[in-house]
Amino acid sequence: MAVSYKCPGCAASLFFDADQQMMTCEFCGASISPHDLASPEAVLQESLLDAENQRDAAISQGGIQAQQAEAEPDSAQSNSEELFSEAETIQFVCDSCGAKVITDINTSATFCTFCGSPTMISERLVDVRKPDFIIPFKYGKKEAVKKFFKWCSAGRMTPISFVKNENIEKITGIYVPFWLYDVDAKMNITAEGTLTTTVTVGNKVTTTTSYYDILRHQKICWDRIPYDGASDFDDELVEMVEPYEYSEILPFNMSYLSGFFANRYDVSSDSHNKKVYNRVTKFIAEIFKSSTKKYKTLSIKQDDSTAEIVNVKYALMPFWFLNYKYAGKTYTFAMNGQTGKVAGSPPISRVKLFLIFLGLLPVCAALVHFVLSFIVMGGFY
Repeated sequence: MAVSYKCPGCAASLFFDADQQMMTCEFCGASISPHDLASPEAVLQESLLDAENQRDAAISQGGIQAQQAEAEPDSAQSNSEELFSEAETIQFVCDSCGAKVITDINTSATFCTFCGSPTMISERLVDVRKPDFIIPFKYGKKEAVKKFFKWCSAGRMTPISFVKNENIEKITGIYVPFWLYDVDAKMNITAEGTLTTTVTVGNKVTTTTSYYDILRHQKICWDRIPYDGASDFDDELVEMVEPYEYSEILPFNMSYLSGFFANRYDVSSDSHNKKVYNRVTKFIAEIFKSSTKKYKTLSIKQDDSTAEIVNVKYALMPFWFLNYKYAGKTYTFAMNGQTGKVAGSPPISRVKLFLIFLGLLPVCAALVHFVLSFIVMGGFY
């Protein structure tokens, strides 16, 4: 049974409008809060009631079917991770670069976000984990286009094709998969610090150095340390548009995916463990350093600090994205869909640079003439 969000006025499909933060209908213009929509689980209640009626009928007949019906829900609950349903999502795969994106059943993919190929093949979604959290888009496509023009100076120095409508239309709203790590750490550092005092009596200067044993024992917890879970995205680019405001993170709701895409994670949470621990080690060192600023010198004798990843959650973060190939190189426009922060380097048109150079030649010639006339020759010539 296919699940989609329908307009109560005209029964057309609803899509999430980031600019309005509402589910909107393109046909009658209705706007509805995502929180006011019936969940997919509620829509599917009819099929669940049918299954329950069949189970009750089997019980009344005393058949074996009742025992089997009772056992099935238990086996379904053995998996702690909730999976996407084929009734609510669809997966598109790029035939050129192999990229995979997930979206709701009403959203179609006409080109690949990553390589621009128009060949996107829909296929059945199998055993894909649902996110635990989502940060919805706050900037819609109109705002993303405005930021794009500002970012590339309205195309004054970029190739003409870079700011053409057909290229701008390819700016895509996509959710990037992130692993969020909760870490508990124990700082256990022993060090030696020194303080010096100087006393001047007449012509005599006395400097005294005092040595101190420094002990730092402290429990420190970090919540939601982020690392992206998609190899298709440049880690540096993703980090450049961080941070995201976790105060606006919400439990995952399929309605926020309507009209957007979500990149499938292909990097496991375990693969980032070393990075997480290295990052936490640096955090601990910074905290220790900030607590020992008063000492003139500092020498760490022993560091028995430990850290443990106690929880990992899967979240989707909003991202506006455009890839552009120019002169054999790929340029990327990236924008945080929540904060509007932009990253990337726009291409520079060689033709425009050459024309600017030609335009500056007369100015440069006149300047050289002026310098030679008044400084070297002492007047015009």
